[in-house]
Amino acid sequence: MFGYLFSSGVFIMKLTGAVVKRDLNDLGVGHYVSGHHKIPRIWIILADKKITKIFSKADNSFEMIGEAYPSEGVKMAITEETIENTKDVFGNSEQIQYAPSMSPVRRQAYKFVHELSGWLDEALQKEAFDRLILVAPPQTLSDMRKTLSKPVASRVVAEVNKDLTKISEENLYEGLEKIA
Repeated sequence: MFGYLFSSGVFIMKLTGAVVKRDLNDLGVGHYVSGHHKIPRIWIILADKKITKIFSKADNSFEMIGEAYPSEGVKMAITEETIENTKDVFGNSEQIQYAPSMSPVRRQAYKFVHELSGWLDEALQKEAFDRLILVAPPQTLSDMRKTLSKPVASRVVAEVNKDLTKISEENLYEGLEKIA
């Protein structure tokens, strides 16, 4: 099962996994223990310009709850203009400012991170996570810092300047253990 986010009538980001199959509100269910002590819901975002893997940490284990990919429509929507009018995930008009020297490939990567940040804002509003760990190569991490809303940015507890999107699943879980 997968879903798409739209911007200006164009498919922007393809989502797969539990983040699509289940309501975002349901992803945080069961995060209390006896005595009403809250266990924080931690999401780990592994991203680069082509894929984002979304993990949830619970009971010292990790579960991949989704993946996001830039849609082919993003490539068609990119123009040489430096300002692009879009609508965020809530339908509000907004503008994305691109540097005049930004290549189309770079614009695509920035737009993907921008849409991912908007989706994280929606997930936070639905209380799907309490804390966020960002793992990405330098440029993607920089783009994420620029595009995250203040409420989402305030939930970031760690940033790791590393690309873990391409390593094997076995090594990935070992790497996540060291991070979270």
